[in-house]
Amino acid sequence: MVNEMALRAEFLGTVPLLEGVDKADLRLIAEAMEKQSFSAGQVIFREKDPGNFLYIILTGSVRIVKGLENPMLLTILNPNDFFGEMVLFDREGRSASVEAQQDVTVLVLDGGRFLDLLSKHPRIGLALIRTFAGRLREMQQEVVNARATAEFFIKKNAKT
Repeated sequence: MVNEMALRAEFLGTVPLLEGVDKADLRLIAEAMEKQSFSAGQVIFREKDPGNFLYIILTGSVRIVKGLENPMLLTILNPNDFFGEMVLFDREGRSASVEAQQDVTVLVLDGGRFLDLLSKHPRIGLALIRTFAGRLREMQQEVVNARATAEFFIKKNAKT
């Protein structure tokens, strides 16, 4: 079990969400997580469902889908990717549905345990904030790029 926790902590160090978290804190996070498996096609959770878990993919892949009536594929996530993190902070329902694309094994962190870790080890929270800020900057740039592209085509079509 001790060796498994060391391997789990080492793996967590490769997950983009946990960039900047030191090794000792990765070990604490590893100890707080449980391993779960889902079969290909199995729904892990649906959009708008309440939730309280963060998932990190060990093996396999999942599909992230937005919309219950006319679902749209947002992305496919693979090992080292994570999902479910927003609900740990905003306590809203799930923002999208997640389905195992192939057999998938994940590490799961319960929201209560997560908040307990943050209260006892605030430097974990600071590392996560840095990661979220970086992701927000990337998303803002994507919005700017998409808007510029849309404006280009609108102007181009207006001329024809």
